[in-house]
Amino acid sequence: TFGPMPTFTPLPRLLPSDQPGEPAYSQDFEDCITGDKFVEGAANQPDPNCDAWEMDLYERPFNAKRQNQYFPDLDIVKASAGQDDIWYYYRIEMFGLRVASPGALTAIYRVELDVDNPNPPDGRGDWLIEVQAPTANLGTDWGQKGLTLWHDNNSDVGDRDPLAPDLPKEHGDGYDLVTFSQGIGDPPNGAFARVDPTDPKAVEIAIWRQLVGHPRTFGWRVSAEEGLPNPSDMYHQDVFTSQEAGSPYKTSPDYPTRKIFETDNMCSWETTGPDAPPPCPIFGLRPGEATPTPRIVVAPPTSTKPPVLPTRTFVFVTVTASQPAPCAKLACDSPRSAVLKTDGTCDCLCSDPIGEQPGTNWIWDPFLCYWRDTSTQAPPKEPRQPGSGGLVLLGESPLYQSLTQGRSQPALPVGPLSGAFTLLGIGVMWLMSRRRHRS
Repeated sequence: TFGPMPTFTPLPRLLPSDQPGEPAYSQDFEDCITGDKFVEGAANQPDPNCDAWEMDLYERPFNAKRQNQYFPDLDIVKASAGQDDIWYYYRIEMFGLRVASPGALTAIYRVELDVDNPNPPDGRGDWLIEVQAPTANLGTDWGQKGLTLWHDNNSDVGDRDPLAPDLPKEHGDGYDLVTFSQGIGDPPNGAFARVDPTDPKAVEIAIWRQLVGHPRTFGWRVSAEEGLPNPSDMYHQDVFTSQEAGSPYKTSPDYPTRKIFETDNMCSWETTGPDAPPPCPIFGLRPGEATPTPRIVVAPPTSTKPPVLPTRTFVFVTVTASQPAPCAKLACDSPRSAVLKTDGTCDCLCSDPIGEQPGTNWIWDPFLCYWRDTSTQAPPKEPRQPGSGGLVLLGESPLYQSLTQGRSQPALPVGPLSGAFTLLGIGVMWLMSRRRHRS
C-alpha cells in the first residue's frame, strides 16, 4: 500500500545560496575491517559474524568466487552522523583508495534512512542517498555531480518482511522514486557531497533536514557498492537465495561468494540471536535514552500471482517562475504535469494519485493515470480523469494530442478499451474530413 509522506516541521528557511558548512559529528559506528588482514592472491574471508546473508549484512569488499582481489575503497572502516540547524551530515570512511585508480574513491556510497513516524523504525528503509565516484565527480568542495536521493514511494522496500529474506522475491520495486538528482529537485540545493578535505579516504554527504521530513529520531546505515548498484535491489537477501548469493566463509556450504560481491554495509536492521551484530544506530536519541527495538511489520500476502510493478523511474520537477525547470516548456493538461524522467526526456504524467486506492493489490500507474490491479492485470477500477466512465475523451487522449499539437514526445500508452475508442474517434474524424473535402 502507499505510505504517507513524512510530516514536515518548521525549520530555518533554505536560501538559494545556502550550502553546507563544516560538519560536526556526534555519532560514530565502527565496521568490520577486511583490509588489515587481506592477502592479495589468496582466498580471503572476513572475521566471524561480519557477514550474514539472512540478516542482509555483508562484508565482501573483494571479487566473487576466488575472493583474492581486494578493493580498499569498498571496505568501510567507520561511519559518522551529525546535524546543525539546517543539515544532516554523514561521513563514510574507507580503508583506502582504489589501486587501479590511484588516489580515488570510485564506488557508489550510500546512506539509508528509516524515518518512520512515530518511532521506533520498522526496519524498512524510506530514503536512500547515494553518491557515485566522489573523487572524480566532486573533489573536496561541496557539489552535486553524481548525487541522487531516492524514496520508496509505495513502502515495499524489503518486500513483505523487511527483517527477513522473502523468497521467492515478490517483485517489489524498492527505491522507485528519484526526488533529487544532481541539482534537479525542489529545492535545487537540497543535498551536497564531497571528499573530506582532511582525509581523501572519506566521503561526506549533507542533506537538508526538511527534504526527508525532519524526523526527531531515525535509523541509519551506510554501504559501499560496486557489484550490486541497483537501488531497487538494496535488500539483497530478497533478490538472491543463500546459494545464489554465496558465502565468504569457507566453512559454509554456500562458499564461495557468487552473486553478492564487491559490497560492504555496516549493520543490519535485524539483530536477534546470540551471534547477532550490533543494531544499526538511531540518530537523535536523548542522553541515556535506550535504543528502541525495530517493530516487526509483516504485510499479509496479496496474491499468489506475482504483481508486475512499473520499472520506469522518473524525477519530479517543480516548475516555478524563479527557477525554470528543464520541462517548463512542455504544456500538460490537468491532472498531468511536466516531469523530467531519468532518461533525460520530458513527458506529461499523473504524478499524484487520483482518488483512493481501491485495494491492497492496486497500484497507481502515473503513465496511464489509473489504479491498476497487479494480481489480475484487470482494467482500471477507478474512473480515469479527465474523462468519464473510465474512458479517455477524444480531446484528452495523449495519442490525439500528439497528432494535433505536434508534440515531439512519444504518445503515452492507454488502456485497451480507451485506446480502441480513441482510434475509432480519429477514424470518424478522418472520414468526416474526407466527406467535407469531396463536397
